[in-house]
Formats: sequence, structure tokens, C-alpha cells
Amino acid sequence: MSAAEDFAQYKLQFIDYIQHDYELIRPIVLFAETIAERSRQTGIERTNVGDKARVTFNVTFRNDFHMGGTNSEIYIAYIDVRDVADFMRTCVEHHVTGPYNMVNPPGRATIGKLLETSKYVTGANPTITWAPVEFLRAQGLIASELVPTPSLPIWNPPTGDTAGIGLMRCDRAVAKGMKFRTMEQTIRDTLAWQKSRPPESQALKSGLKPEREAELLKLLHGA
Repeated sequence: MSAAEDFAQYKLQFIDYIQHDYELIRPIVLFAETIAERSRQTGIERTNVGDKARVTFNVTFRNDFHMGGTNSEIYIAYIDVRDVADFMRTCVEHHVTGPYNMVNPPGRATIGKLLETSKYVTGANPTITWAPVEFLRAQGLIASELVPTPSLPIWNPPTGDTAGIGLMRCDRAVAKGMKFRTMEQTIRDTLAWQKSRPPESQALKSGLKPEREAELLKLLHGA
């Protein structure tokens, strides 16, 4: 069975059009899949998928939030997996059903705040260089049809197919009891967990290798 046929069967379980639209764009929001990829997976016209994503992100979010003008001000969406587990337990205990966006409240975090908080928690003091989106895209660091996996975890450009991802709402989940740990706590506990792992398991599988990062910095500064 193809992915499109599988999605057609899955649709039969949907309660209403809201759940349909949510499931349609969920991989775009959570896994940074492109509109073209999601169209192939569902058999739904690419323009229709794009319209659903843009209506959700561009209209709903941009009416309430101002998109930052520099990379450091770009909003990001993230969630501590322990918050997800706690909310799932709440749903089971209180018989809560339905689709929910399990991310931190929109506007709560920016990529700049994430990096500055990481510096504070770790005591490290790296030099942070902000690169233009056009440069990152030209170097193949932003997800596209040709580069299916982004090389920059968490961050997505606030334009194009990923516009508004960092401003996804979670109102329905909050109304049903979802709570969130602070960014500082998530960073501190994640670092402690990483250090507790066996040395052979500590190699990072996402992000840039140091050699590639050094190469990109030279290109950016014209060295």
C-alpha cells in the first residue's frame, strides 16, 4: 500500500475537518517536512497542502505576533518530551481525546533566547554568528525537496514553506491541563542526561560537524 493509499484509509477515522487539516500539516510542523513531501505522502494536491499550512501559520499566527527581523529573533517551537509524557498521562487519567499541538506556547522562545540560555546554563561563551537565510539555503542547510533533512536542528526560516512553524498554537492542550518546564530546566536536564550516557553514545547525530561549521564561517566572512 502506498503512502497516499495509507493516508486515505487513515482519513476514515477522522472526526471532522479540523482533525483532517491537523493531520495533514502535522509532519510539516513537527518534522520540518516540505509541502511537496507531504503532498506525495497524502496524495493531496500540493497547492491544497500549501494553502492549509499557510492559512494556519501565516494568518492565525501573524495576526497575533510580529516576526523578528533578525535570526536571533526568529520564534522556535520545541517541547520537552517529559511534558508530552505528562500530558499523555493526564489525557489517559481524565479520558481526554482529540488532536493537540504539544509545543510550548507561541512567542515564548526564540532561537536567540535558546542559545543565550544555553550559554548561561553551561557556562560556555562561544561567539554566535548570525547568517542570512539566503546564505544558509545556498549552502544546503535548509530543508527543501533536494535537502530533505535540515542541518540546523530546531531552527526554521520564517519564510516560505516553514513560515509560522515557530508560532504554532497549543491553546487546546493547555486548556486540557498541559504544562511546560522552563527552557533553563530542559537545557540543564538534557545536558546532564547527555553526560550520563556511555561515551560511545554521546556522538551527536544532528547539526553541523565542527569541520563543516569552520568551512561555512570562512565562506560567510569571505576568508
